[in-house]
Amino acid sequence: MGTRSPKTGEVLTTFSFHMAATNMSDGAVHLSKPRIAWPLRARWCEHVTAVLMTEHASTSHVSQDFPIEGHARTQVIGVIALRRPVCRAGKRLTFIVFVMDHQSTRHRIKFKHVRAIDTGDA
Repeated sequence: MGTRSPKTGEVLTTFSFHMAATNMSDGAVHLSKPRIAWPLRARWCEHVTAVLMTEHASTSHVSQDFPIEGHARTQVIGVIALRRPVCRAGKRLTFIVFVMDHQSTRHRIKFKHVRAIDTGDA
């Protein structure tokens, strides 16, 4: 998680994560729509962008369009950008992220003790 202050003076908080996801079903699953559920101060912020990309099963290419094949494990990369600061640099927080699959089922992912870093120019 990092906070950045672009030249416009606006402060953005980005939450980037990398995880391995396993599909336990027989069919392919497509994940999308990452949203922060906890902490509440992050949940109430305007989401500038929220992207979830999966790795292709046979190549190392990453895209939003690739599904997770049945009974397979793949790498998932996510980025969520918020329009205001969530915490001060150096603080450790626990984040809960919700993602949706192609059947509109919500999945909860918990990231514990994430350290905030300041990547700003100021």
